[in-house]
Formats: sequence, C-alpha cells, structure tokens
Amino acid sequence: MRQAEEQAVEILKRWPAHVESLLFLGSLCLDRDAFQKALRYFERARRAEPFNDKTRGKMQLCYLSSALRRSAAGNPDLARKDYEQAEALRDPRESSARLYCAWAAMEWRAGQADRAEAILGRATAGGDDLACLYFMLVIELEHAGAPAKVLQRFEKLLDAEWRKGPTPSATATMVSLMLELDTAKAACAGREAHRRSLIAHLSHLPPK
Repeated sequence: MRQAEEQAVEILKRWPAHVESLLFLGSLCLDRDAFQKALRYFERARRAEPFNDKTRGKMQLCYLSSALRRSAAGNPDLARKDYEQAEALRDPRESSARLYCAWAAMEWRAGQADRAEAILGRATAGGDDLACLYFMLVIELEHAGAPAKVLQRFEKLLDAEWRKGPTPSATATMVSLMLELDTAKAACAGREAHRRSLIAHLSHLPPK
C-alpha cells in the first residue's frame, strides 16, 4: 500500500488532475479519518471531472464520516454542517435514508426534537421501506446515544414492521447494513439484538 501511495503522489506531480490517483489518495486519507485532507483530494478530482459519480459519492461519505465523529465528540453544530454538505451531494436516484437517519439521531441527542422530526420526514418522503428505515434509525439512535424515550418509540414501530414482514429488498438492505457495521466494527449496544431479529426473519423466509 505504501508503494502504491508513493506512486500516486508521483503521478500527481506530473499530472495534477489525474482523477484515479486523487481518488486513491483521498480514500486512504478517509480510511485514516483525515477527513479534511481527504476532501482536498476529492475536491481536486471533482474540479477535474465535475460529473464523476464516484467522486461525488466519496465526498458524501467523507462528510458523513466527519459528521459522525463530530457528533460523537459532542459538536452538533459542526456535525450539522457536515450533514448539510452531505445532503447537497445526494443523488435523487439513490436512497438517502442512511444520511437522514444518522442526522435525525444526532438532532435528537442534541435536544433538537423538532429539527429531528423534520429531517426524518425527508427520509420517509424518499419512499424507502419502513422496516428498513426504522431498522437504520434504531441503530443510529443507539449509536448516537439519543434519549431512551425516542429509541423506545422507534423500536415499537420496528417491531410492528417485523410482524408485517419486510420485503425481500428491504431485508437485503438490512443484511448489507449489518455486514457494513461488522466490517467497520461500529459500536452499537443493541446491535446483537437487531442481528437476532434479522436472522429470525430470514429463517422464516420461504426457500427459493
């Protein structure tokens, strides 16, 4: 990896707008939680290719990651700015449920209930399956340390969706989310309970 990083740096010395090298170095910085440095690489890549979806996605992920870290550090105002930047980069063809669930959870933790409800409204307006939406939201609420009353409200709504039976598409999204959290080793007090609920649902699905 070190050799590849050095090669990318050398390429940029000769071709400063080489997008693949900029994205590679930006991704390395993102993996190291060097968000501002990562953004500088991604912004250079975007100037070189303004309509590159890969660059847009990397920038959005960087703002989301920065927002989560700032929220965990108790800086909701800075986190909110990052969420706003991430929202500005959203693709209307893609689901933004994860963005809005994390953002709403942060607002509830910060005591901004009205703002949280408004942001959650943006998530529900996106047309995502409610089981998937509540699954994401409950995990984000736990991760953010939101008030217990808020968490209990959405746990009840999630339980109701479990009883209805999520769609195959929503189930696949929830499985992907659990795998992503496992890979990132993200801390979440109730994650094992949600995993058990998901496995229980999967065990009752008819075989193909």
